[in-house]
Formats: sequence, C-alpha cells, structure tokens
Amino acid sequence: MLDINLFRPDRGGDLEAVRTSQRKRYADVEVVDRVAELDAAWRQACYEREQAAKAFNAANKEVAALRKSGKDAAEAQARAQQLRAAVTEAEAREAGAARARDSVLATIGNLVGEGVPVHSDEAHNAVVSEVGGPLRGAPGSPPEPRALAPHPA
Repeated sequence: MLDINLFRPDRGGDLEAVRTSQRKRYADVEVVDRVAELDAAWRQACYEREQAAKAFNAANKEVAALRKSGKDAAEAQARAQQLRAAVTEAEAREAGAARARDSVLATIGNLVGEGVPVHSDEAHNAVVSEVGGPLRGAPGSPPEPRALAPHPA
C-alpha cells in the first residue's frame, strides 16, 4: 500500500506523480482524488474526536474539583457522561473514515518508475532481461538424463 503522505501536499506529497503512475497502469486516475478527499475527511474526523476528548477531559476535571470541594457534582457528571458518549461516537466516525480511505487506497498499485516499459498489452512491452531457462521435463525441453545407474539385482 502506498504511503498516505503521497496524497497530502502539505506533507510533501505529489498527487500528480500518483496520477501519472495510474495513467501508466491504464487505471482510473479519479481514485487518487478520491483518496485525497477521504483522507481529508479522516483528518477532520480526527480533529473532531480530539476536540470531543478535550471537552470530556475538562468536564472530568470539573467533576473532580466539585467533589474535592464537597459540592454536588451530579450535573457535571451527567455532562461528562454525555461528552464520553460524544467521544465514543467521534471515535467510531474516525475509524469508519479510516476504513473508507484505506479501502480505496489499497486499490492503487505502487508507483511505476520512469524506466519501466509501459503498454496496455504485455505482448508489446520490451523484454528487459530473462532469468533462468525451461525446467527439465517441461513440454519441449530435452528429457532428463538418468542420474543413477540401475540397481543390480
């Protein structure tokens, strides 16, 4: 999977490089923009979760201060419980946004390098190198020589 920072221009990402790679693969270029949009939604969900957690922590401190001073903390506790529920909801939205982003991100292959031969049909791609040869016993290859002499009876 590609690094998500490739889709974040503010972190040095280059969306055009990813789009170019998609074009070389004859793949959908629009998914690059979709990942960037989903990542922005995830980042917003993270911010909202952090703000909800901040409010919850402040409410918890208020409850603790009220209890310490001997005052009634029932209202503050109820508010803290509501904020805890808001934090849980925000965490669920954040997780859902991350799953949505990652599922689309996983459909994008690695970046195609500059020197890679590209064609829509592999039959037209240039042969860069060949490694190995035909396996013994494969159709069209010479028969395998006998490695051992027959066992005397």
